[in-house]
Amino acid sequence: MKINSGHKLLAATLLAGVAQLSSAADINNSPYIGAMGTYLFPDQDRHVENGYGGTGYIGIPVGSYFAPEFNVYGLRGDRKYVPGGSDNMFGGGLNLVIYPFTRSPAVAPFLSVGGGAENDRSILGSKTTGMAQASGGFLIALNSARSVALRPEGGP
Repeated sequence: MKINSGHKLLAATLLAGVAQLSSAADINNSPYIGAMGTYLFPDQDRHVENGYGGTGYIGIPVGSYFAPEFNVYGLRGDRKYVPGGSDNMFGGGLNLVIYPFTRSPAVAPFLSVGGGAENDRSILGSKTTGMAQASGGFLIALNSARSVALRPEGGP
């Protein structure tokens, strides 16, 4: 994904707005951890079947509108034309999770933008590159204390 000046301006605007909103009082700023399963829909150029993986993350809320998250992930997809061959991706980085309406209600929409490094291992070799990512979804509380939640999320 190529980041142009329009993307940078949008990110700066969102971060400036979040910094002002994050000073709201009476907010639970406890760090949190999470784990997600991943299903990969590869493009045609990779010659890989759909893949599976997982992500682990830890977030540290700054107010009720913003949370930086550190993450690590791994994905595996079987090669279409190579018996027993597979592509593996491992990576990690920092995402900035933005809750436009606050993360306190029972259902809170969010946007996530970030980047990091990724190692791609295939039959063609191993390559480490920088990467950018963006996603969105909903944080859905499963109990009244909001200490357990589901987080359906999707992105390109």
